[in-house]
Amino acid sequence: MRVPIALAVGVAAVLATLIAQWQAVVALITGAVVTAVTQVLVEVWKRRKAQLVDNVNRVVDRVVSQFPRKYRDYVASTLRYIDQKGLATIGEANPDLDDVYVDVSMAPMAPHQADAGMLPGGLKDPMERRDLAHFLDEQMPAVLAVVGVPGSGKTTLLRHTARFICQQPKGRRRSVPILLYLRDHVDAIAEDKTILLPELVRESIGRLAASEPTGWFGDQLANGRCVVLLDGLDEVAGQGNRRLVAAWVERQARQYPDNDFVITSRREGILDAPIHGSQMLQTRRFTQAQVRRFVNRWYLAMERMSSKPGDDQVPQRAKAAANDLLGRLDSAPGLADFTANPLLLTMIANVHKYRGALPGSRTNLYSEICQVMLWRRQEAKNLPIGLSGDKKEQMLRALAYRMMTAGVGELKRADVLDEFAPTLRKLSTPLTAADILADVSSNGLLIEREEGLYAFAHKTFQEYLAARYINENAKGDELIYRVDDAYWEETILLYTTMAAADDIIRGCLASGTANALSLALKCLEQRDVLELEPDVRDELASLLTIERFDQATAHQRRTTATILAHRYTMSWAHPRRGVRIAERPVPADIYRIFELEQGRAREGEATGACGGMSGVRAEQFCRWFNDLLDSDQAYRLPRRTELDNHTGSDIDSRLVWVKDEAIGVWARHGKPHLVTRAALFNALRHDLQHLPTVFLLLVLHAYRTAHAPSDFPEQDQKAPRAAPTEVSGTLRAALRMARSAGDDEVLVPLIGRLERIALVSEERRQSQWYQDLAEITEEIFAEVPEADPLLSASSLAEAHIGRPFAAAVLKISGEPTSAPVRKFIEALADRSELSAWDEWDAPPEALPALLRAVLARLAKLFTRPDAWPYRAMDLLGSLLPLADAENPVIDPGDARLARLVCFGLSALTRSDNDDLALRLLDVAAGFTLLESRTDRTADSDETIVLVADWSKITHPRTGP
Repeated sequence: MRVPIALAVGVAAVLATLIAQWQAVVALITGAVVTAVTQVLVEVWKRRKAQLVDNVNRVVDRVVSQFPRKYRDYVASTLRYIDQKGLATIGEANPDLDDVYVDVSMAPMAPHQADAGMLPGGLKDPMERRDLAHFLDEQMPAVLAVVGVPGSGKTTLLRHTARFICQQPKGRRRSVPILLYLRDHVDAIAEDKTILLPELVRESIGRLAASEPTGWFGDQLANGRCVVLLDGLDEVAGQGNRRLVAAWVERQARQYPDNDFVITSRREGILDAPIHGSQMLQTRRFTQAQVRRFVNRWYLAMERMSSKPGDDQVPQRAKAAANDLLGRLDSAPGLADFTANPLLLTMIANVHKYRGALPGSRTNLYSEICQVMLWRRQEAKNLPIGLSGDKKEQMLRALAYRMMTAGVGELKRADVLDEFAPTLRKLSTPLTAADILADVSSNGLLIEREEGLYAFAHKTFQEYLAARYINENAKGDELIYRVDDAYWEETILLYTTMAAADDIIRGCLASGTANALSLALKCLEQRDVLELEPDVRDELASLLTIERFDQATAHQRRTTATILAHRYTMSWAHPRRGVRIAERPVPADIYRIFELEQGRAREGEATGACGGMSGVRAEQFCRWFNDLLDSDQAYRLPRRTELDNHTGSDIDSRLVWVKDEAIGVWARHGKPHLVTRAALFNALRHDLQHLPTVFLLLVLHAYRTAHAPSDFPEQDQKAPRAAPTEVSGTLRAALRMARSAGDDEVLVPLIGRLERIALVSEERRQSQWYQDLAEITEEIFAEVPEADPLLSASSLAEAHIGRPFAAAVLKISGEPTSAPVRKFIEALADRSELSAWDEWDAPPEALPALLRAVLARLAKLFTRPDAWPYRAMDLLGSLLPLADAENPVIDPGDARLARLVCFGLSALTRSDNDDLALRLLDVAAGFTLLESRTDRTADSDETIVLVADWSKITHPRTGP
């Protein structure tokens, strides 16, 4: 069908019209949309203009701002120096924290198990000790509550951690440290419980906060880049405020969960206001190594500050001063425990440098400790003190005196309150006795050991405060009647640093007991004791002269020994807990008295350290020493591992008797009782490096070979026999040895005669040469007694070569050799069990029992007549008294005899019983050790170092 043209044109016109109209509609709609969007954007811009500009500015600020660097510099600089505020004695300048800091170790522990007093000691130190850095900057953030006793270094730990992060931020997940002292922000938190951490940070950094890019701290916390260090929850006053602050800390940890949080507190603070969800860590006491490290660093820092630049003597002066302090601490009673506390150690170092040498000034030290713990530190931190420090100390003095006179180390809470109440009634204060008890307990001088039972943190504080009470209340006469009571000894010694000591010492001399006389000498030795009257000093000094020992009565010696023993132990054996190792050996004067009481006497001076005793005698000394001090067997020889782990004393260069399963000797370096296979072989070679001996064996072998078979004893017929035709070969070997002897006066004259005998024997003219051989054999036999141990008898008529040596002779007579002696020695060693033997490493005490056991086994093995083994056993048995001596001395001849006999018997028993063959070489090595100790090529000066082991003593004395 055809469509009319007109229709088509009409349709096209209609379509064109519609399209034109649609374009207009689209344009209209587009314009309307653009207008609407523009209006919306304008409205958004009007409403959000400030916020958008602020966000852009913040981004720009963070890109170009130097605030992160400025903040780290600020934190590092404010924490540069060690904080000594509150200490009574300080120097002209504070040392740098980095120069003296020694890391405080941590150990996980439940709050109720943590130490309460300033001197931790109730629990054994855990095996695992880790620093704070071990717990920080891990993938999983940590919330840590670090609990420590007063002065244990909690604040210094946080200060050092913050400074370290500032100095080395690279590579850390959390590189922004935030350190806040909670006591400074209690009011802000109490006023607004919703206040956030960034606001408190800004308050703490002063004018630097003005340059913070907007929201920078909030952003760092939100992104988990911070280590938040919050110090001193226990320093927040009032239980309500502490719990309020603890709750705020928990909210911050939830608000910013990707950051590390560390909160420090004493035990009471964290028990009163626990941080839920935190891991509990306790600071640990300083080890000996840490104490030495701190003292050396502290003195080096102080010398650098007080010296001119370029002074190259600074290290030497610092080392000398540090060694002086450490040495005095080693010899100071009662101070060793104090060094485990970083604060007290710092105070000790200050007192030593600026107030004089310790231990003479320990009274000053104890006074400063009480001041610092009771009020000085609180004052330095602007914390409320309540009752004045001297009033609190006055109350503690009365309490200490009451406890000393009652002979107790603990009092019930009600008794403590009763003691405080009378003093409080005289003062115009609203504080109650319970308030004072809570105060002094939180400061660490008085602690609650068990629920409702209170004690001083260390008995030294009880003794010192009691001495102060006695002095201030003129009760010194009471002490005269207590000079024989060891319980009061330290109190009396401290009292004599505050008042004249003459009356006390006269009381000691009047008593005359060992305890009293020992106390008198200790008073005499105190550097801060007031001058004594000359007659008192002279009478004391005459007590301990060495010349008195031999002439003194048994009672006098016993008394003197007790005094000396007390003086020896006072520097290291107290207080009576744990295991304590002496820093020096037992003095020779004490050991001299022990020997006298045992019925033995040595010549020479009894000065310095004891030495040269046997291990058995060392054990006997320990028993005597315990009986002397009535110490319930607390003193013993050390174990090897205890000395391995013990450093910093003057025993490192000594040989020390130890007792594990058996008695032994410890040395820091080397093995003093070691005899190696090479050493034993060299000793054998030295024994046989004697041409006449081997020459005699060759001649004697030729002489016996020429006899009829009936002339040989049974044992020689068992050995390889040389045929008569080989006699000339043996003589030729002897001739070669004689020619190599140089100018030997025994062998050289025999050369011509031997040549004739060898020639005649080769021509088989026996009647012409045998008599000459017999004469030469008899002559040489008389000239060479060194061969005796190798023979079956001492007379030529009965002497035959022992089987093991005969075999070695055949080894060198059967073939020409340029070194017959060496070949002989090697042959003997090869036939013994030397190749399977390793070494000997036991003290001389082990030899007698071994020798007896070996002789008993040999007697069972050789049951039929066998000339040389029987004689060998007799010779070996004759050496038993030498080995049994307390300090065995052996001459080279006896040592040689023992070795030759043992090597020969080892060769004989090798195929029968390998273990016996090896034990025989042990005996040879034991005598070799004795020989080297006798001629001083090996150290033989073993000494005794005592260990005070109170760990198993369950009933220590607590009172009179």
